[in-house]
Amino acid sequence: MGLKWSINGKYFKFFGVRVSNSKGLIDKLKPRERQSYVWAEYHGKQIDLSAPRYEARDMVLSCWIVADNAEALTKQYNSFMAEFDKSGTQRFLVEPFGKAPYIYDVILTDKSELDKEFCDGEMFGTFNITIQEPNPIKRVLYTVNPQLTISYNSPTETDIIIDGVKYQGNELVNFTKDLGSRDVVGSTGNLLINSSCLGGKHPATNLYNSEIVIQNDGVFPTVKSFYSVAIQGTGDFKMPYVEAGRYLFLRNKQITLSFYARSNYPPSSYRVTNQLTDDSWNIGTSGNGDKNGKKLTTTWQRFEITCIPVWGIVFEASNLVSFSAPQVELGNKSTAWSVAENDKHYIVIAGNIEDITNFTTNAEVLWEKI
Repeated sequence: MGLKWSINGKYFKFFGVRVSNSKGLIDKLKPRERQSYVWAEYHGKQIDLSAPRYEARDMVLSCWIVADNAEALTKQYNSFMAEFDKSGTQRFLVEPFGKAPYIYDVILTDKSELDKEFCDGEMFGTFNITIQEPNPIKRVLYTVNPQLTISYNSPTETDIIIDGVKYQGNELVNFTKDLGSRDVVGSTGNLLINSSCLGGKHPATNLYNSEIVIQNDGVFPTVKSFYSVAIQGTGDFKMPYVEAGRYLFLRNKQITLSFYARSNYPPSSYRVTNQLTDDSWNIGTSGNGDKNGKKLTTTWQRFEITCIPVWGIVFEASNLVSFSAPQVELGNKSTAWSVAENDKHYIVIAGNIEDITNFTTNAEVLWEKI
């Protein structure tokens, strides 16, 4: 696991962009020039010795990009740079080796020139981007809670920036915000689908069936919505499923599906079938279990199934089966369940952070001051 870079929720690799070098990301900021006065009758000078104030943070990223031809390279580059053409600041994240990410809200401050070179049938390009964080002193919060609460006192105005959207904080801040889902595109790794929702009845059908709606962004799919944790009856409840012509990124690729399930009255048959193939797993009490031989009980267990979907994966049960935390990954191994990227929210409070008092929040403080 290496460094992951994103702008406005879009990972650099989605655009085919890699970073070879960076400057200024975690350097000590330049102090603003202090007021001073020279007295003719004294040596040296008199300097304002109050707490320092700092200049904006300047950063430079040295990037490279590769494509099949010059036209494709130019399109990828222009699509990437267009993220910096939007109004306001842009949310820039650096996630170092699975550790706490660095969060910046930035603007582009200099031109970027793309140098192209053709080699071995591919077109390579290198370029620099110069960005600035105008309000660099900040406290960073993290939450997966769908509702955020923050309250504090501050003698000066502060910026409250939630997933890149800015709000103004005045002297007395008492802030509540429903967060929804964060847009994330091109997340790296093998994880295709997961959800931290525990759900209930489907809002449209009022039935205990499961559904994941996903979109193909050209690189990786993202979860758009998830409802329910239970599958009831003998109908073809599809979770997740591959529909012809719609979810082609899953077809003919080996995936591992993992999920948690339990039942108060475990059925003898709870069949998971890879449609149009001979693959079928009965994880009910009379079956052979999943790939590890696990069968349904009254307690929650994590099940794993590896297959190559051709049409869809169908769940059929003769009794109510509770279902939670689905995850689909490329390959034949599953990793520990983790929070979906679009359920993660990062909040920046920027300004004179050292003057804030009576601070409370339901979010985790990721960086006290950075």
